[in-house]
Amino acid sequence: MPMLKWMTRAQVKLIVTEALNSVGDVAPGMDVESITFTTWSTQHKRVFSVNLVDGMLRKGYDVFLTEDKLDRFANVGALIDYVTDQQAIRSKKLGDAF
Repeated sequence: MPMLKWMTRAQVKLIVTEALNSVGDVAPGMDVESITFTTWSTQHKRVFSVNLVDGMLRKGYDVFLTEDKLDRFANVGALIDYVTDQQAIRSKKLGDAF
């Protein structure tokens, strides 16, 4: 099995954009990085967070993210930076420690 490399910021941005689409339509060409979380409901944050983490897991990566953590980011661009910096390569077994 080939060794996974760290995802680039552009790859992370694609996963974030897919997760954004789970809570609302992102128009093609839209500047997703300027979107803020200030008006999002707790439910929207939860759905987005779950879908973002799930998207990372499907690619073989993980990141710690909760809906409460979203309030710490000024915008989606800051979130993309966080995920890019904090990504972890997922262990083969779910119970394995990193």
